[in-house]
Amino acid sequence: MHLFYTRVGHPRRFSLMCSLFLCSALCGRMNTPQDASTFASTIIPSTSSERTSFSLSSPTRMNIDRLVCENPLAYLHLARQAYQNQIIDYTCRFSRQEFLDNRLADEQVAEVKFREHPFSVYMHVTQNPAEARRVLYVRESRTANGQEQAIIQPEGCLARLFVRSVTRPIDGQEARNASRRSISEFGFAKALDLIIQYTEESRTQDLLDLKFVGTGKMDNRPTFVFERRLPKKENDFWPDALLIFHMDQEWNLPVACYSYADSAGTQLLGKYLYTDVNLNVGLSATDFDPLSYGL
Repeated sequence: MHLFYTRVGHPRRFSLMCSLFLCSALCGRMNTPQDASTFASTIIPSTSSERTSFSLSSPTRMNIDRLVCENPLAYLHLARQAYQNQIIDYTCRFSRQEFLDNRLADEQVAEVKFREHPFSVYMHVTQNPAEARRVLYVRESRTANGQEQAIIQPEGCLARLFVRSVTRPIDGQEARNASRRSISEFGFAKALDLIIQYTEESRTQDLLDLKFVGTGKMDNRPTFVFERRLPKKENDFWPDALLIFHMDQEWNLPVACYSYADSAGTQLLGKYLYTDVNLNVGLSATDFDPLSYGL
């Protein structure tokens, strides 16, 4: 996985097709925080003459590169709409690292299958699985005591000798202890929804601070890089003080998100990366059948 960005005002041509963010699976051992400056490189100023134009097939016929620079929130709304119209499923490698219980957990990596209808997530955790090796969730397929359930395959051979799989509430205490977000909030669309939700809220309070800061790369694919700043204080409404996120220039998906508790970007709250993304692969019900994975 390779991620960096350069602060330039020169987005390149791309096609509007969209889509991830936050989720679950369980955490492992602890490390030290990462600094936002790790991901920045030299600032290279540009001029408007460097920009290339791209017209959407829509009544507005907007110049997308200009929209990215001058109205990032409108760009995010268009990306979300395009995702809704075009993406039905995908596979990817998902990496996450979160600050939980006053410590930064080890980075987890999972191979993921995702389908929008019905909302379905299958994760095979290949790095730092902690308590869960596999997680399977299909919306409204399993409930207990009025709570939606995910199927969990315990980590460790000894555990699997006694139980092949267990079900756990997706919003239960175990899930909340293990992740900042529920598995029902996984995916590109949910990531865009959350980014847009809090950005819109900041706009209504005259606190909007969302900027295009440059171009970068994620998984050797060019990205647009944005920073959003919020007036976060302890235990308040805002999810973070600083959010740095990369939007794939071709797919217009949030393929990398870095959330920080401070505006300087020294206290990492969550890091979420999507690599090896394959869109619209034709996943079926079999891909989300627990019997397919011995669950």
